[in-house]
Amino acid sequence: MHFDSEKVLASFLGVDNRAAQWLKEQHTDPSDLGLVCLHQPSVPFVRTFCERMGIQPDAVVPTFHRTGNMGAATLPLQLAHAADQGRYARAHRWSCSAWPAAPAAAGC
Repeated sequence: MHFDSEKVLASFLGVDNRAAQWLKEQHTDPSDLGLVCLHQPSVPFVRTFCERMGIQPDAVVPTFHRTGNMGAATLPLQLAHAADQGRYARAHRWSCSAWPAAPAAAGC
């Protein structure tokens, strides 16, 4: 199997800017998100993404450390973990995305 790391890296360039723009269009401040589910290609990616977006790291439901890179398949897993942990609340704003494409869902 051939893995083109340059193309993979290029697909993530500017993802934080696209995500910030989308959240702005939704009138949502990233620091207000109580639950964030996102594609987790690596632990450093998630950490850097949160820092650049202003998302509290504890808002993210971590899965990479247990499952590795599952692509968008990690989203339902993160939602299941969040439910098991009692992290859903009507008052919380949340975001679920398989970036670098586009946010898949957002709710409040």
